[in-house]
Amino acid sequence: MSIEVRIPVIVLNYTPEQYQSWVDGNRDDCPDKYCRGLPGSMGFGEYIVGKYFSSPGYLWIHHDFNIFGGNRPGKYC
Repeated sequence: MSIEVRIPVIVLNYTPEQYQSWVDGNRDDCPDKYCRGLPGSMGFGEYIVGKYFSSPGYLWIHHDFNIFGGNRPGKYC
């Protein structure tokens, strides 16, 4: 048995204003409670990637997801 995972390379751009807004603590549009609570610029990358994947309707969480099935049963639908 083998598993093939293909992840296309996508470059996400952000503005200096988006970055500064995050650093200043303006995080009301971030759905992830953990990322919202991080200090300074921490969590900004996860936020930008999360915004990208949420645009077509995906939900996201910053951590704890294992594509190989090591997640605790029932933790994620």
